[in-house]
Amino acid sequence: MNEVAVQGKKYGFIFIDHWHGYQATIDAAELARKLLVDGGFVMFHDFLDPGNADRRHVYGVYQAVLDRIVDDDRFSFAGVSGCCAIFQYSGVQEAR
Repeated sequence: MNEVAVQGKKYGFIFIDHWHGYQATIDAAELARKLLVDGGFVMFHDFLDPGNADRRHVYGVYQAVLDRIVDDDRFSFAGVSGCCAIFQYSGVQEAR
């Protein structure tokens, strides 16, 4: 994701299935903002995995997505598919 972001590439759909730790997911969510076209979608794998609820487990996908995507006015929840959550990017941040 870093490499294509530097190249200025944009995508209509990004599927994020990587190391499932909190910080790695934060980093991927931040890059998704740079990589998505207006109206594009991002899907986070294992968003609903039970490991997210266990503080001893390495998963931090759920909390990271809440912290970086759900709280960002440029993203809207589009749905769930299996254990994945899908969000649409508007590219325009609302004034608060």
